[in-house]
Amino acid sequence: YAHHMGVIHRDIKPENVLYTRDGTPKLSDWGLVKVMLEASTRSGGGFKGTLLYAAPEQVDPQKYGQPDWRTDIYQFGALLYETLTGTPPLKGESMLEVMNAILNEEPVPPSRLNPEVPRWLDEIIMKALAKQKEERWNSIDAMVLEIKRNL
Repeated sequence: YAHHMGVIHRDIKPENVLYTRDGTPKLSDWGLVKVMLEASTRSGGGFKGTLLYAAPEQVDPQKYGQPDWRTDIYQFGALLYETLTGTPPLKGESMLEVMNAILNEEPVPPSRLNPEVPRWLDEIIMKALAKQKEERWNSIDAMVLEIKRNL
């Protein structure tokens, strides 16, 4: 819904997913929200978000472009990855190592860490985690539809 309204979250991570009494997940902490239709050339003063779930464009916007709705798709892919494997897709011992991993390493497919993850879900998640925004799902709706189609 947020993307359809021109809003990106930029900080999707496990701690920001809350559940209602009936188990419905709700995305919280909209403190880093960005309106995509803003006409602005300011960068906003550096990295914003949680590094373990950051998309490449949040770490190096000069190389990967400015964050947009596909940043949230990357972060949703990272959230699914950790949900299924128990570990973030890329990590390191220091902030510098994590940033290097985000910019230069590819995560292993989730099924290599958890054999119960089907290959079709590997493909969906790995597409969401593509370094280049243009290679990710074009919309979260398309990604969710593909997951539902395979269930």
